[in-house]
Amino acid sequence: MADYYPLLVRAISSLPQKTGESRRAVYDRARTALMRQLRGVDPPLPEGEITRERMGLEEAIRRVEAEFAQQDNTPEPQPEDEVFEDEAEEAAPPPPPARFEPPKSSAAPAAPDEEPEPPAGEAESRASAAEPPARPDRRLPPRQRSEDETEGDRRPPHRRGEVRSRGAAANGGRRGASEGGASWKKFILIAILALVVLGGIAFAVVNRDRLFGGSEGEQQAAAPATSGTSASDQAKSADRMTKTSGDAARRAPAQRPGNASGSARAVLIEESTGSAQPQTFEGTITWRTETVNAGPGLPPDIGLRGDLVIPERKIAMSFVLRRNTDQTLPASHTIEIGFKLPEDFPFGGVANVDAVRAKPNQQALGTPLAGLAVRVNPTLFLVGLSEKTADRQRNVALLQAYPWLDVLLTYTNNKKAVLAFEKGVAGEQAFNDAFSAWGELLQRPQAAPASSDGGSN
Repeated sequence: MADYYPLLVRAISSLPQKTGESRRAVYDRARTALMRQLRGVDPPLPEGEITRERMGLEEAIRRVEAEFAQQDNTPEPQPEDEVFEDEAEEAAPPPPPARFEPPKSSAAPAAPDEEPEPPAGEAESRASAAEPPARPDRRLPPRQRSEDETEGDRRPPHRRGEVRSRGAAANGGRRGASEGGASWKKFILIAILALVVLGGIAFAVVNRDRLFGGSEGEQQAAAPATSGTSASDQAKSADRMTKTSGDAARRAPAQRPGNASGSARAVLIEESTGSAQPQTFEGTITWRTETVNAGPGLPPDIGLRGDLVIPERKIAMSFVLRRNTDQTLPASHTIEIGFKLPEDFPFGGVANVDAVRAKPNQQALGTPLAGLAVRVNPTLFLVGLSEKTADRQRNVALLQAYPWLDVLLTYTNNKKAVLAFEKGVAGEQAFNDAFSAWGELLQRPQAAPASSDGGSN
């Protein structure tokens, strides 16, 4: 049984407003998509298996709602007045000074010419009265006190009784400024040299094929062609060049310039409102690979992107296939399908993505990929492909073997539509580059896997 909790969390996190009504709409769409997927399996699944999958989805919905209920019931912390201990001590009134009463002595009075020596207590009180009152020790908070102490540590030490002349102080300031300026100039010079060296290394790495005459695999592939060998040897060398590493696959899209010749055919087939004959609209799709963010703490990964345009309908669609690196999401790969529709679109909008299929030609029925589609927002859908071993191998083989793909749609007025698009030369190369970087490239697949729905027409 699949874990639907991460899919629901991702779909709700992308909502602009996570209200209860918005969340219930996501749950309803997930239930509808799951039932459509389970009922469409051929041969039909037993009712026990369908009930188990539905209970799994309901359990995931309860978990998500429990988290939101906990967030709603959490009271907001009341701000507390921070009172520093030193400020409290400073605010407290000082204790009244102790009254001094001189002791009565029976000794004889002193001579008039000599001033009588005051008692020890009185002398101390006079000395304390003569000295200026000490300023109270006003401590600062830890962060401010550390900054002040750091600033004070930078000042030159002064010894008690030491007097420095203005000229000496000025000379010392100039000497410190000149030393600081020299150190900054030296640091800037070192940084510039380091940047130049790094730039040269990066340029050499990126253009090493041009500078050093290509890699060993390319030299081996070019040698038979220059010596006039047969066509079979050239085919073998081309096959050897297909077995590239992940780094070479990542660099290939950047080295290959994109142009209009990379476009392939695309067709939109819609149900007609006035007749039983469907309407057909022609368009194009452009394939390329791109560098995507794989997640926090992970290196960038490669992704496959197709941009489809139907000019007559003013419809645009993006098809993005990525390898899943999120451990919390139970999917081997993800497909993000986004739509851009005109404001006066006659069918209202896209209500659901029913399936993504692979097929040998435009007219074939096609074989659906094993996965689950979730509506993230009115124009974006996320399809998570199954992570089970058998389903994953089957999906990878379908995506690489068949030259055509299509997306089954349901509009908001319940009308059906199909967006079919081919790979073409540029698409085949982009698919090979992406799956090679993921370590899942199948070498020259001869036959497509058998369809689960009994074949295609």
